[in-house]
Amino acid sequence: MITIKGPINKSILYSDTVYIDYQVSENSSFTSKVVFVVDGVKHEKTDLFGRFSVSGLLEGNHTIRAYLVNKSNKIIVGSETKVKFETRNDVIYLKNKLSNIVPTQIPSFVRENYDKFVSFINHYYKFLEQSNNPNYVPFSQKDFFDVDLTAEILIDRFRTLFIPDFPLELTVDKQTGTPLNIKTLIKRAKNFYETKGTEKSFSFLFRILFDEEIEIFYPRTKIMEVSGGQWVERKTIKIKVFDANKAKALLGNVIYQLDANGVQKNRATVISSRIHKQSPYMISELDLKDISGVFDDTTIYCDLIYQDAEETFQLQPKRGIGSITITEPGQGYAVGDLVRLLPVDTNVTNTGVGYVGRISKVGVNGEVEQIQTVNFGFNYEDTSETVYELSVSTISGIGLDGTPNDVILMEYPGYYKNSKSVLGSDNYLQDNFYYQSHSYEIQSQRQKSEYESEVTRLVHPAGYKMFGKLVLKPTLLSNPTTLNEVVSLLSTFIGNFLPYRLSSTINLRQEGQDLFPEGFNPAEPVPPQDGTSEFVHDPVGSPINTSVKRAFFSAQKTLPAVDDIYQKNNYWVVFPHPSANLNTNETIESFLDLTIADLAIVSSRREAGDEI
Repeated sequence: MITIKGPINKSILYSDTVYIDYQVSENSSFTSKVVFVVDGVKHEKTDLFGRFSVSGLLEGNHTIRAYLVNKSNKIIVGSETKVKFETRNDVIYLKNKLSNIVPTQIPSFVRENYDKFVSFINHYYKFLEQSNNPNYVPFSQKDFFDVDLTAEILIDRFRTLFIPDFPLELTVDKQTGTPLNIKTLIKRAKNFYETKGTEKSFSFLFRILFDEEIEIFYPRTKIMEVSGGQWVERKTIKIKVFDANKAKALLGNVIYQLDANGVQKNRATVISSRIHKQSPYMISELDLKDISGVFDDTTIYCDLIYQDAEETFQLQPKRGIGSITITEPGQGYAVGDLVRLLPVDTNVTNTGVGYVGRISKVGVNGEVEQIQTVNFGFNYEDTSETVYELSVSTISGIGLDGTPNDVILMEYPGYYKNSKSVLGSDNYLQDNFYYQSHSYEIQSQRQKSEYESEVTRLVHPAGYKMFGKLVLKPTLLSNPTTLNEVVSLLSTFIGNFLPYRLSSTINLRQEGQDLFPEGFNPAEPVPPQDGTSEFVHDPVGSPINTSVKRAFFSAQKTLPAVDDIYQKNNYWVVFPHPSANLNTNETIESFLDLTIADLAIVSSRREAGDEI
């Protein structure tokens, strides 16, 4: 039997020369010669062991086939063996070569007396360097560790180490067809793995693989939660603003008032400072939380650090109108009528402004039973009837009168900040499948089957369930030539073709038979579609104030035979039939008889829990 000791099976040689080491161990007495076949070329050896080389090999895969031949020139049965190897012509260039320093490391007496030995050592190291001997790679490891400086033959090793699961066959530029720069992808691997499982990693993956921006929807945001509604009851105090920056600085700080003895009698935290103008005042409305005690119209204090210095702000609260006590209900009023509080004497300055109420409940005869405050107003210090009077915006109401009640702390009606627990909204019951806390949906222009394996391997967070939703985004084509391209072009503008019916095939705007050069007015008769009648729609005699005045569309495409370049009329613009916009070459000749019905889009909506 023959044993090939070198090269090792499935090895990679960075050279165009292979050195074959062999030895015959059995049937040696019957063996006449050893035959090696490399790339179809025979190499016969009479020695039963030895080493020889084969040069000039092309880069790629090769096979060494070896067998024994007896003295009768017959192949010895069972002696055949094969070894496969790969050659690469890439060369690793070492910057720090030992061959350059070896002569200087040998003692001088050796260099003088044994110059051939020194030359042998020098050429030996040069030989090792030329054959890409890995023993010398550490001397240039700084360069090899840098993906921008390393040898090209090592790039694939970087890829298998850092991004082994990335499907390189998909990382191709759509427009140019060139592969993605693998070095750039390797350098971004760290950032990618740091964000693995987040939306950023999903977006990065889809941009790399498909050059597409996606959206991710979390069904948990639509799950109804029992008692999950966030109930909000706004409580505010209004102050006059002298310095807008100081008013904003109150946010997050505590305000308080003092009693006659200088002791704090109440307190609250400012969570919002909304500055607005209510002519003639500039007002800041402070939203409060954690209120303790009762606020009145005395000075409000706030201790804070302002412009790197401790300071105590002094604020003067102003009263608003919290409610109106109805003294005369009147009659003929309707729910929704607005109530305002206006000064009796318009020449008096420094009066309250801005109060607005809404009648929220009336009796059988329109008598007012309840007024809801919409805007508390500002600076209502004296609310007597000699200063203010009620003014109601009403159609038939008469006789309403009431007494305004001023407040410092203004309490708005409570409301739910969200609809998490409101029945009848867009919330769903949890089903532990699609509507659950650990599911997500990728909204993409691609089928789920195209990206499922890559997403699962690279970015899918453990413990979650992935769903896919196909989102279609029409693309406009300048020169459609096929049925699918035509539908993609025209379906987006299907509403612009008026007044065609779905079964219509007649072109109302064709050359020499333009029935609607000035547009279409539904109030006027529609011309017959048999092509025999003259134009009967008279834009001059039609009413100018038509119900469709200025309700026309901008043209999607204008044929040379129909001059609609300005589209300035009072009627709905009638466009040529969709089929008239198509190219009339042989590939779509049949479209000349196309009906609008043929362009209808059939869309389907995924039901909850369905996978695509």
